[in-house]
Amino acid sequence: MTELRTGGIDIALLRDRLADPNIDTALAIEEPMGAIMTTAHAEELAKPAGVSLQHLAGLRWAGFPRNDAPAWHDQVSAILRSHGVEGIDSVAAHDRPVTAEVKLAAAATGQAFALASAAWARLLPTGLVWLPLTGNPLVRRTWAAWRKDSRRRDLAYLVSELELST
Repeated sequence: MTELRTGGIDIALLRDRLADPNIDTALAIEEPMGAIMTTAHAEELAKPAGVSLQHLAGLRWAGFPRNDAPAWHDQVSAILRSHGVEGIDSVAAHDRPVTAEVKLAAAATGQAFALASAAWARLLPTGLVWLPLTGNPLVRRTWAAWRKDSRRRDLAYLVSELELST
């Protein structure tokens, strides 16, 4: 976020809301998360409304590296653990980037699940399904952040459109 703080960029989209007195933020999008898993696990674990996190306790989470979004990662990990999911960071070892293909491959083994928004439901390969999490226990937020001293009208317009859409 050095670039944002120094004026190298005008706006950024972030998973973690910045707590900086010189930066303003606005919520850009909220996405209830769901689970990607094998069709066989879905048939076994899911109810008509979706799947409960507690039913994923026997699977590992094919997650993202903590350094991508520390606060979001900690929140997801804590919520998963509170529902009995102990296999945290099965593919995100050593804070290396984890591609969508790696997460899907991990889920396809039948020993893991991945978290994703509903938009992923139509992009999945055969044998994998997306299910909503019952009760929406995980909602991913994306924040727009910009310098408080910015006077750019185009930026103000963009932020106002983001705020209207949430």
